[in-house]
Amino acid sequence: MKYRRLVAASGVLLLVSACQGRERPRGSFPTDTGASPSGDAASSDDAWSGPGADAEMWGDAATPTDDGGSDTGTTTDAGTSMPDSSAPPDTSTSPDTSVPTCPPAPGALAIVEVMVASQSGTDRGEWFEVVNTGACTIDLAGLEIGSPTSDLTPVTHSVTAGRVSPGGHFVFALSGDPADNHDLPFDYVYGTGSRDDVFLGNTGDVLTIAYGGLTLDRIEWTDADFVRGMSMTFPRGASPADNDDLGLWCDASSVYSTRDGVFYGTPGAPNDTCP
Repeated sequence: MKYRRLVAASGVLLLVSACQGRERPRGSFPTDTGASPSGDAASSDDAWSGPGADAEMWGDAATPTDDGGSDTGTTTDAGTSMPDSSAPPDTSTSPDTSVPTCPPAPGALAIVEVMVASQSGTDRGEWFEVVNTGACTIDLAGLEIGSPTSDLTPVTHSVTAGRVSPGGHFVFALSGDPADNHDLPFDYVYGTGSRDDVFLGNTGDVLTIAYGGLTLDRIEWTDADFVRGMSMTFPRGASPADNDDLGLWCDASSVYSTRDGVFYGTPGAPNDTCP
């Protein structure tokens, strides 16, 4: 049996039996502004015969066009580009490559910079910085910041929110007021402006971070270990596991603010190197 290819006004490809005159829709051409599909599909002299002439055995060809242009469907035997209306929509998504989130854990958070005193007298410009040395993003909610009073009474603050990515730095500030913290770039404020806040003692003190009752890191200093207006900094490139050795620390040399003075440190950035 022979079939002829005809294109109806609607753009539907019709196969017409030369013997019985029955029409079989085979697909639709993309609508266009008067352009005829390639391959002269409107020719009435183009016919198929021989093996495979039975239309019930035919299937749409899947050979893509290679004319350098955009192809939005499949290709017929005559090279006519048609949209593949039988293909299911592409609902695939890219693999989830996001970094997993985990709680604070020993060996994953290290204190690497501390501003014990930004100025003389009343001082709410204190701050400190931690770095994430682990492989997952740390959810800091529930982290306990602690520093005792001069009579060793424990004072703590429980962090309510915050995340730090692997290798990232996170700055905790006593005050979020730029007039108090000298325009400090910070990530979280642990002070409330009350006398019960966590303060860093100028005559010597200890700063701890803990989670679930387990101390993750601690730094201890005396009044001879820091200079007002300069943060104590653990050198860039040194192993955070060695940060309990204050002999490796030094005074910061980079300026982060000149508001009401000159203030040295690298809050939120890689630390200075030490001599």
